[in-house]
Amino acid sequence: MPAARLASAAPAATAVPAARLASAAPAATAAPDPRRRTDDLLRAEDNPLTILPDWCCEVLSPRTASDDLAIKLPFHARSGVSWVWIVDPTHRLVEVFETVAGRPTLAAIARDKDRIALPPFDGEISVGSWWLPGPEA
Repeated sequence: MPAARLASAAPAATAVPAARLASAAPAATAAPDPRRRTDDLLRAEDNPLTILPDWCCEVLSPRTASDDLAIKLPFHARSGVSWVWIVDPTHRLVEVFETVAGRPTLAAIARDKDRIALPPFDGEISVGSWWLPGPEA
């Protein structure tokens, strides 16, 4: 899913697709997909990010899914990102993880045609409109 389309689902989002998230550990970075910060402005030239985003989104692909789930999701939680979405276009679902004590904790799931408010955003999102037409449509 293009970053701009996901960001448009959440009007307060700031998309900085090429940015890297710096951790307290030296030389530890990860490149999340779209993310937002409510009280600070993120700029594309801020790389790595020194302002911790409160939301990150990882869009799974066959090439990146393993790293997104096994490396980046726990990294974002350890770094203090409050919310991480895992968007899985293959299975047509969105998993929402909240960071609790430095660990990603599953907080919500939206499937195919669900219309639901996904934290940290208040408005309902129709995730079915994100998917390309296919056999499940």
